[in-house]
Amino acid sequence: LTDAQMLDIMLAENLQRDDVSPLDEARAMHQLRDQHGKTTKQIAKMLGASERHVSARLQLLGLTGRARDALISGDIGCELGVLIAAYPPAVHSIALDAVLHTD
Repeated sequence: LTDAQMLDIMLAENLQRDDVSPLDEARAMHQLRDQHGKTTKQIAKMLGASERHVSARLQLLGLTGRARDALISGDIGCELGVLIAAYPPAVHSIALDAVLHTD
């Protein structure tokens, strides 16, 4: 195996641990995609996940400021994080407030 293949295997194994945070998972997927040339489909196959799951995790990397902090602290889940990340970064905080203050 080449060094690149070994690194791919290590990243894939780390991603399958139960204690990996969504943002750490997203960062590793991003590394596989951008530094190792893997497609979303290839990453999904490596992990036994759906392409949608991989795409959603990658979208979390677009979260900024308080929205990212809310994901890290568990105040919002991945699904809400993806929805907020779909908005321009300038409104992430407003979207977060709307979600957190809904009764």
